Amino acid sequence: MGHEGFSVNTVAVSPDGRLVATGADDFQVCVWDSVRGAHRRTLRCFYGRVRAVAFSRDSQRMATAAEDGGVLIFDITNGDEFSNIGWCRGHTKAATGVAFSPDGFSVASSSEDGTARVWAIRGFQTALLEGHPSGATAIAWAEEGSLVATGAARGDPGVQLWDARMGMRLNTFRYHVADVAVLAFGSCTEAVPPSCAHSRPTSPSTSNQAQQKPTEPRCHVLLMSVDVRGLACVWDVWGGGLLHCINHVQGADLTGSKLLWLQARAIQYADMQELLQSSSLGQQDEADNDGVVGQQRRQRVTTALAALYPSGEAVDVMAAGKGLSCVAVVTDKQRLYIFRPMD
Repeated sequence: MGHEGFSVNTVAVSPDGRLVATGADDFQVCVWDSVRGAHRRTLRCFYGRVRAVAFSRDSQRMATAAEDGGVLIFDITNGDEFSNIGWCRGHTKAATGVAFSPDGFSVASSSEDGTARVWAIRGFQTALLEGHPSGATAIAWAEEGSLVATGAARGDPGVQLWDARMGMRLNTFRYHVADVAVLAFGSCTEAVPPSCAHSRPTSPSTSNQAQQKPTEPRCHVLLMSVDVRGLACVWDVWGGGLLHCINHVQGADLTGSKLLWLQARAIQYADMQELLQSSSLGQQDEADNDGVVGQQRRQRVTTALAALYPSGEAVDVMAAGKGLSCVAVVTDKQRLYIFRPMD
């Protein structure tokens, strides 16, 4: 119960896994207890359909983006009493996405007016990101630093990376040709292949350097983008390329190195860290040339976690909690399914 007769546009899970928030065409946001599935609170202070909901990293604040262009920020630390602490006004068309900075003191929003904006939580604008001629459709903030990603309508010009403090565009990933609906940052660590970690130095001087500076694993910043046609892509941000892509997904999310997506009514799972590691090993494996080893690795990386029921429903949106604390799925019948790990 909560959005009877109205389409649900967005769902978000708090990082601590306690709360699930849903925004719908009824101009309302409903907050749910993820453990018991109980309704906690309904927020009705909006003047348009709610397009996006996000929680801060410490799970103490929640932000919403609505079709009237407004971005609202709430303090959610006082039990079921949510207090409005910021109202960000500046978008001239519908706000389509919202994301918190890592420290929780800033939010970024995207809009159909072709801009993305960065705000302090009290409501004043600190940066303007322009460069979406057909409209900005989604936004995400990296787990660390000031890196922000924006998605564009009709894939024009693509998924763009920005420095939120400087308001400067850093890079553009071009692959989508439809509206980018979802963006999410993640990260993983690529272990050093054994052949590299234990390679013998060619001289005593290099041997001393190797002893003083042991080889460290590479840290990768990941970005997931999903468009309305069901194409999900995972990008290696600083590696500069497309790491993985999946077609015909009904929803997807990235949390840490864990990629989740819905396909054929089943929640599928892949660990990008394992995929990166198997890819680096595959480059050294000559047996991988015939495709047999590569196929075995892909089968090992992808795992089906759970299935949806009943079969007469279609999935609208999904979201995962940090560390897979829970997975929330909303269907076209306005049903909210919450999956939690089995003990």
